[in-house]
Amino acid sequence: MYRPFYERRLYFDRILNEEVYSIPGVFPKAESENKVIALTAPGSEKPFLSLAAGLIVDFHLVDAASSAQCFPFYAYAEDGTNQRENITNWALEHFRKHYKDKKIT
Repeated sequence: MYRPFYERRLYFDRILNEEVYSIPGVFPKAESENKVIALTAPGSEKPFLSLAAGLIVDFHLVDAASSAQCFPFYAYAEDGTNQRENITNWALEHFRKHYKDKKIT
C-alpha cells in the first residue's frame, strides 16, 4: 500500500531490502493472511489517519514528511508458521472490562 487506496508492486526479500524490520513476522510470505491497522505515527506533520490494509504498508503512507505505524492482527514466525493472534489475553480482558462486555472475543 503506497498511498491510501493506491497499491504498488513490491519485491520484498532480504537480498534486496537491507532494512526489513519486523515485516517478516507480519507478512512472512506473499500469500500470508493478515490485516493491519495503520495509524499516523506520533510527531507526524499530517493529522491523525487510520486505515486497515491486508498488505505491506509504506512507511510514508500519509505523506513523505509523515510516517505510519502498523498494528497487525496476526503474528507469525519468520518462516510463515505459528500463526497467532497479536492480541494478548491481558489486552482482551482489559477490553472486556472497559466495555463491560464478556462477549468480546
